[in-house]
Amino acid sequence: MKQLMAACLLAFLASANCDCVGTAKPSRDGNSGPSALAGTDGPSLDRSGSAAPLPAEIVPVVKPVAEPATKSAAAQPTSAPEPRSRPLISVGRATITSDRLDKAMAALKRRWASRNQELTREKVTEAKKVLYKNWIDEALVNDYLRNQILSAKEIDSAKREMAKRVIMDRLIGEYLRDKRPPSKEQVEAEAEELLNKKVEMQEALSSYKEFKRWDDEQLELHAKLHVLESRATTPEKAAALVEQSPISYFDGTRLTVKHLLIAYKAYDKRKAKQDAEQKCKVIAKAVRTGRLDFADAARMNSDCPSASKGGKYGPFRLSDVPERFAAVANALEPGETGGPFETFFGWHVIQLIKREEGSGQVSANADKVAAGILKNQLHKRIITESARNNPVTIHEPPTATDADMAPVQGAPPSSAPATRPARRHPRP
Repeated sequence: MKQLMAACLLAFLASANCDCVGTAKPSRDGNSGPSALAGTDGPSLDRSGSAAPLPAEIVPVVKPVAEPATKSAAAQPTSAPEPRSRPLISVGRATITSDRLDKAMAALKRRWASRNQELTREKVTEAKKVLYKNWIDEALVNDYLRNQILSAKEIDSAKREMAKRVIMDRLIGEYLRDKRPPSKEQVEAEAEELLNKKVEMQEALSSYKEFKRWDDEQLELHAKLHVLESRATTPEKAAALVEQSPISYFDGTRLTVKHLLIAYKAYDKRKAKQDAEQKCKVIAKAVRTGRLDFADAARMNSDCPSASKGGKYGPFRLSDVPERFAAVANALEPGETGGPFETFFGWHVIQLIKREEGSGQVSANADKVAAGILKNQLHKRIITESARNNPVTIHEPPTATDADMAPVQGAPPSSAPATRPARRHPRP
């Protein structure tokens, strides 16, 4: 019963996203990212209070936020006028404004205070970087989806599937409250029966929108994304990927490597990407010729969180990392260095430390794993294509200001010792 509940809840909440060489899940409000935000536009936290990496699947709409109406002096004779919202980021025609950031940071600071975690400039800067990246990816994905012309039948089918998730979740809750263990077939049959009633379906969609904090346009965009994901992850395509890939991708084989990343973003200028390539090539040559130890090179230069561990990353399964990363790593012998090579996240150099062979047999869930890989490929392709048509301008850098360091009104002051530094970059 617990497994059924978990599976249904996962179907309701889960969607894929990716980071440096892995994946992550979006938050309840639909924000993520490659790369998840939780609560009111705030990044999720690890146990240390650090901002967690964000993934690539993003569906909420980034809209220009209307500036608050200026109140008259007569109405507020003893208080200063509310500050005007400032543009922080422009992504094509979309604008992310300072009031959205203020709201997100206030929520985060309240969370940190409730956990008695120290407010540091490094933590605030990291959180703002995570938020910036997530919101930029949102805008890129949404612009791409707005330009997709899909059939009404496909859109309606996607909305029906969303409504079904809500209804199944509700039914499971009712069964559990009545202490009646449901079967999967029973829940699905009841959900299908309710879906045939138009009122039930509309109520379920309204509940879904409220849960995700979406408006009608956001629901429509999410439905489009669902359609594109369904097209990209058909059973036939998943089976073909399993068939074409080495068995080691799906038999549990695990690798441990040293990893160095010189990162760039999909929306960076060509010059930034060329500089990343050149820097990575210089470092790789120094490592190969013995002039620079790999671990030292990673500590000094890598944009991956593994830099603090001399680049050590793993063990990981080959299906957990980008295809190019997996292909290079899988071809190495222990002690051998591979790269530089490029992925969606930038330029990499890796050195194999250890290989743990799998069973030699394709696992039973290989098709699901392959579908996840195909979904990640789709998200990266959407962001990459959209970035070509939507220039990104950062109007204010995501660095901590004096105002950011002021405690949130009503939040208890923190007296906890300094936590470990927040991650500077996406988890590998």
